[in-house]
Amino acid sequence: MHSSVELCIFYILIGSLNKLFLVGLIKASE
Repeated sequence: MHSSVELCIFYILIGSLNKLFLVGLIKASE
């Protein structure tokens, strides 16, 4: 089992990657 701290870090990393991906798509579509 993962600890809650590891899960929090994991979700934060995924969230930041998703934001970078969305920003990249927006800039590419302009």
